[in-house]
Amino acid sequence: MVVLPMSKKQQCLSLMNLCCSIKQLHQIQSQIHISGLHQDTFLFTQLIYAFSLNKPLQNLIHAQKLVHFFSINPSPISWNILIRGYSTSNSPKDAIWVFDKMRKNGIRPNKLTFPFVFKCCAMEKSLFEGKQVHGDVVKCGLDCDVYVGNNLVNFYGSCNKILDAKKVFVEMPERGVVSWNSVITACVENAWLKDGIGYFLMMRDCGFEPDETTMVLVLNACAELGYLSLGRWTHSQIVLRGMVLSVHLGTALVDMYSKSGSVSNARLVFWRMEKRNVWTWSAMILGLAQHGFAEEALELFAMIGNSSKGEERVPDIDPHSGSEFDRSVDSVHSRSFIASGYPMGNNSDISPNYVTYLGVLCACSHAGMVDEGYQYFCEMEHVHGIKPKMVHYGAVVDMLGRAGLLAEAYDFIQSMPIEPDPIIWRTLLGACTVHDVHDHAGIRDKVRKRLLLLEPRRGGNLVIVANMYAEVGLWEKAANVRRDMRYGGMKKMAGESCVDLGGSLYRFFAGYDSHPDLLPVYDLLEGLNRHLKMVN
Repeated sequence: MVVLPMSKKQQCLSLMNLCCSIKQLHQIQSQIHISGLHQDTFLFTQLIYAFSLNKPLQNLIHAQKLVHFFSINPSPISWNILIRGYSTSNSPKDAIWVFDKMRKNGIRPNKLTFPFVFKCCAMEKSLFEGKQVHGDVVKCGLDCDVYVGNNLVNFYGSCNKILDAKKVFVEMPERGVVSWNSVITACVENAWLKDGIGYFLMMRDCGFEPDETTMVLVLNACAELGYLSLGRWTHSQIVLRGMVLSVHLGTALVDMYSKSGSVSNARLVFWRMEKRNVWTWSAMILGLAQHGFAEEALELFAMIGNSSKGEERVPDIDPHSGSEFDRSVDSVHSRSFIASGYPMGNNSDISPNYVTYLGVLCACSHAGMVDEGYQYFCEMEHVHGIKPKMVHYGAVVDMLGRAGLLAEAYDFIQSMPIEPDPIIWRTLLGACTVHDVHDHAGIRDKVRKRLLLLEPRRGGNLVIVANMYAEVGLWEKAANVRRDMRYGGMKKMAGESCVDLGGSLYRFFAGYDSHPDLLPVYDLLEGLNRHLKMVN
């Protein structure tokens, strides 16, 4: 068989595929120009692709020069590649500039241009520029394209413009699962949680099958709402549909059960997962810490990265822990699961992150383990190189405050390398009202002044101060604070509670009786009150 020699174009394409350094790629470009092949659209596009999207060879500035100065073809392909390259880089805002240059050069964008431009606008939260691009979408007649619409919904969601995101979604003539996921994401990430759940239910009614992403989003919404019944129903749907318990799905379930108070169910899911990442471990540790299982949380933390102790041990799950409702459901499942010998996987390559350490510090705070908490706080930065965030400093202040170490907490705040936020001062002020009502140490008054200096018009702060004065009998000062609130039009945000009953979530606000079934509730409370008085 006669092997025909490769043409110069084929040689250049072959070399580009084998290229492993930016120097070699520049040499290939020189050969293309010397051979007069720079006018070959396909070859030129592949060269721009290599400079834009091949990570080891990426040089977006050079790719930009090629597109601007050597592109003789009005096709948007090379421009699309460059914009896509910027969308995966550390400077996504430059993609917006490239798009503007593309329009000024008379290049008409197509349906592959806009999704990456919207992606960059979403990453940069460039609302003004994104709206201008939206106008171009309409002018080009691409507002009916499902791929463009999906990214447009995501863009408005990322810019906290939920109503605009919902409007785009409603006006889409064609939708897919990604479309529904986009609008649910926009709602969930912006705390429009009930709307997100509503879209999920509508999605099912419209005949769309939810995928893993949908389930993770719904579980996140349930976690934030504490909507345990819906979370359990979602879990049952995952099982019935035969969906694989992936790391993302398992982590979402652990987080949902933990935040909804069903720690025993969180344990079951956690130990049943074949693979876990640092977020899975962090969710479980934080969940245990927040619900009073401090020792178990610290034992779990000790397992991370500790492969020298052999295989992981599945801890005995106490059927008497958690609520009565959890016990009735979980006791049998706990024993049967442990007996199943489900493979645990290896956790030796897991390194803790900032959320993991937040859980550890929270556990130490609830357990009163001050010395251990200090040790973990130092270990976080000096052993694992994790720079403490404001929330970690807040956890240490909470730990010291719970232990009644008010002076140490105040000194710790004073030594912080970053300016403490109002939450930290409010945490310490709360501790002062518990451990030093009469302010013998003089800490409370200092904290009060710092807090009111940072947030002078926050009603909640003034309520704390007024209550603080009232507790020590300073009625005149308490009345003055409340008078200042009234004249200044400041109000404390109403307290809120939720009740998950019969599969529905009921919300109640202090001082606002909007629920139609409240009268029977008040009658019942009045009857209980009379009964208690008779007993006493």
